[in-house]
Parts: sequence; structure tokens; C-alpha cells
Amino acid sequence: MKRFTLTLGLALALSWLAPAEPARPFSETLPEFEAMTQQLFEKSGVPGMAVGIVYRGQVILLKGYGVRAAGQPATVDADTVFQVASCSKPMTSTALAHLVSRKVIHWDDKITQYSSDFRLSDPWVTQHLTFRDLLSHRSGLPEAAGDVLENLGMDRAQILHSLRFLKPAYDFRAGYAYCNFGYTAAGEAAAEADHKPFEQMMQEELFKPLGMTSASVRFADYQAAPNRASSHLIWKGKTLVTLREPDAQAPAGGVSCSTRDLLRWAQFHLDPKQIIIERSVLAETYRIHATTSNNPANFSASGYYGLGWIPSFDHKGRLHVDHSGAFFTGVRSCVALIPEEEVGIVVVCNAFPSALPEAVKAGFMKMYDDGQSDPAYSNMVGQKVLAALTGMSEGQPTPPPVSGLAGPDDQMLYNNLFYGSARLFRRDGKPWMALAKREFPLQVSGPNQFVYTREPGKYEDITGFTLDVDATGFTAHGLGPDQFQRFELVRMPPRP
Repeated sequence: MKRFTLTLGLALALSWLAPAEPARPFSETLPEFEAMTQQLFEKSGVPGMAVGIVYRGQVILLKGYGVRAAGQPATVDADTVFQVASCSKPMTSTALAHLVSRKVIHWDDKITQYSSDFRLSDPWVTQHLTFRDLLSHRSGLPEAAGDVLENLGMDRAQILHSLRFLKPAYDFRAGYAYCNFGYTAAGEAAAEADHKPFEQMMQEELFKPLGMTSASVRFADYQAAPNRASSHLIWKGKTLVTLREPDAQAPAGGVSCSTRDLLRWAQFHLDPKQIIIERSVLAETYRIHATTSNNPANFSASGYYGLGWIPSFDHKGRLHVDHSGAFFTGVRSCVALIPEEEVGIVVVCNAFPSALPEAVKAGFMKMYDDGQSDPAYSNMVGQKVLAALTGMSEGQPTPPPVSGLAGPDDQMLYNNLFYGSARLFRRDGKPWMALAKREFPLQVSGPNQFVYTREPGKYEDITGFTLDVDATGFTAHGLGPDQFQRFELVRMPPRP
């Protein structure tokens, strides 16, 4: 492993000496690329998009397409602020790399060294868990651990506390599961090490040094931006304006910024002369730390994860680092870099489901290598990614509702270790469930059985569930972790 690390570091160092040239000059190929991008955009049905490309320190394309909100005239430009969803992860790891470079933290520092209250279910794992483990999703936490609690309106501290109740999905450092709140725990611990709130730490360690004046990890700042893109859900032929508040998972998905600023950050990673962060520290974020599943964007049978980046190697042996982002309630984004050739692309759009960012990225990379635009190839990549995204966002199958059956008695209170208290009640004669800060309209689907059917654009991860009620509680199927399906009755309604 040491030999591999030294080899990778040497390869990265030598690569800055003689970056390769594109197959044809950009002056010739960019018009073809822009024409293809326009076609992809028009075909997608997405209201708005922005694209930025940088090569050898020069911005060679920075352009907006379409409108900020469906049905409104304001157009997207280079300074329109988008939510970037999980493209926040490599931005957070960049900020943490600055802390490592300044010797505030080290990648292998224990999380409990800074977050003394943080716990996982296994005490030994808790004591040995590092920044490297959380940033590469190899902690043992289940996939999407805690996401459902965010949908229920719980705050960051409540969700991080609840992670201790989850059984590990695999042995520590022996597997991989993409986990927003594991990543968030790393961001919080780093901020504690720097003695600042996470939001302030991101400003001081990343946004200010890079001149990213529009960037923030506060949802309120995104909402206050006068030139911002709304998010949209494309649902059954309609385009619905939606809203996604990601403050709870800000380190993993809370960044909003303009495409101009997103490109500044990409340009920083490609700059061999930047002196803000040690090059060896940044190179560590590009290194493979975990093996993941197949990657539909590059047709690989296996994939990898670094520290906030997805590293891969192409047919020429070049290192690529990239990341995509998605809110199922209306955001898509991607960034892709080839460090040794100082070239990169960022794409953001304001609708889900869409594979437009990956299709545009793939078209650019193929044009860069082959000198020709290839719409068929871009469409093929887009179709594969869209199929994967659609599969991820499909709801739980629920039985059809039936009529003529009674709803729950009013004010029945239940308890669950992971979710807290739940209440079944009636409103205007119809059954409802209150859980955390949310209320769900239910339909009767059988004797003592109720279903919640997905409301388009309302929740990121709650796609529908079924409640089976009995004399001592109820079991929730499809709501969240299987180990916490059971809610126990703690209070019956008062007798009249």
C-alpha cells in the first residue's frame, strides 16, 4: 500500500509537467459541443441548466440554459444559484483538506477526539472511527442511515444521536454503504476541531479563500439569493416546483452556489500552482479508500470511493475524479475532473428525474478525447443513469385502498426507539399519523391496515409505507430501517 501511495503521488506530481492536448482545439469543437448540449437540454424537459468547463486555468465555457423556474421568464445564467446536493461532499472534503494542511486535524484522527458525544452501536468501532472512515462511507453504517429522520423534520443533532441505535450493515472497514449522515458526522467533528460551527468553517476554509462569493451551506442563504434556480419534480408529464431544505445534512448535501463559483472550486483542484492546500493532502482525497457497486455513468463493473470523490481510471490510464448529486425532490448536478490534464466540467440542473448532467459530461469527455461530438453516446449514458435514478426513487408498493373500514381511534400514542413517539388520530373522520414534525394522511387498505401513498415532491426518502395495527402497537413496513419497524402502544385514548 505504501508503494502504491508513493506511485500515485509521483504520477500526480509528474503529470503537472506536461498536460496533454485535446484531440482537436476547443475553438473547433466547442460549437459542436454546445449544439449537442442544447439538443440534450431541449430533449430532457428540464426547465434550467448551467454548464462550466475549465482547461489549464482558463474558463472556456460558462453558460446558462432555460429558466430558473418553470413557467417564469427569468433565465439561468452563470451567476444563478443552484443547490448542488451531493456534489457538496467533495466540497466538504476540500475544506477538511485545508484543515489537514493547517494541521488542525488529520485524516486518521478519531472522531471522538473532537465529538465526544458521538456514538455508533459498537463501542469498539466508536473508539476507532476516523475521518477517513466516514468520508469514504466504510464505517459500517447502513446505506442512507438517518435520511428518513431528516424527512421527518428532525435536526442535525437529533439525527446524529440516533445513529447509535442502528445495527451495522457490514463489518467495520470491510464494506461500503453511501451514508449522508455518516459524512455529516465527519463535517461536524472537523468543525468542532476548528472551534467553529460547520457553516462558518466552510466559509473560512473553502468559500472565502477561493472567492466563492455566492456559496453557502445555509438553506436560508439559498432562499435569499435573488438569482436562484427553483427545484422541480417531473411527475406524470407535469413539472412541479418543489422545495428541499437540506440543513440537517449540510456537510453531505447542503451547498448552494452559482456555476461560476462551482467552476472556481473545480479550477482550484486543477491548478498545479495553488498554494492554499498541500498538493499531497488533496491527492489523498482522490485515492481509492472503498470499493463500491457498478457505476452506470462509466459502464464499470465495479466502482470506488475516495474522500468525497469517486476516483476511476480510463482506457489511457488517467485518473478521473467526479461526483454527482441528486435530490429526488428536484435537483441534479455533477462535476468531473482529469487532474493530470487540468481539464474539468461542472453541470447543474433544476429538475429530477434527469440524467442531463451525466449525459452532458460524457459528451464533453468523449469530445475532448476523440475530437467529435457523439450525441448517441451521450444519450446512451443518460439513459443508463436515468434508469438507475428512477429505480432508486421508486416508492414502496402499497395495496389499493378499500372503503367501509374503520380508522384508528383518536389520540393513540406509540413509541419507537429510533423515531420517537407517533400518534394515530382522525381528522375530519379520516385516519392520520403524526410522526416527529410530520403528519401523514392514511388510507384504509384492510382490517387494521393503513397505507400512506407518496405525495409527489413532498419527501426525499419517504416513498410510501403500510401500517399493520394490533392491540399492542403497529408495524410500519417501508418507512425506514427494518430493525425499527415496530411501534409499541403507550397510551390509549380516554374513554368518553
